Amino acid sequence: TNRDDFDGLIKGKNAFVLFKASWCKVCQSIAPVFERLEETYATNLFLVVDIDQNEGTAVSQGVDAMPTFVAYKNGDKVDELISGDEKTLQEFLAKNAH
Repeated sequence: TNRDDFDGLIKGKNAFVLFKASWCKVCQSIAPVFERLEETYATNLFLVVDIDQNEGTAVSQGVDAMPTFVAYKNGDKVDELISGDEKTLQEFLAKNAH
């Protein structure tokens, strides 16, 4: 997903995005949790962006640590979490779900 594609995907939407890297072990363990929680917050768009394949998107969103979760409301960035902790992720999603 390049930056234009990414912007088009989240435009006007409430979304949660996981920015991860294939070499990040914490990312590999938290990604299935993120994907599982998508069912709980089905009214929100969930996306996973691999920063090695989409560096421009990560840079445009100010992401420089892994894993980073970003919440968007109507396409605008409203919150960010840098953590691999499941409980913290659940709290982040609950706080930002729309």
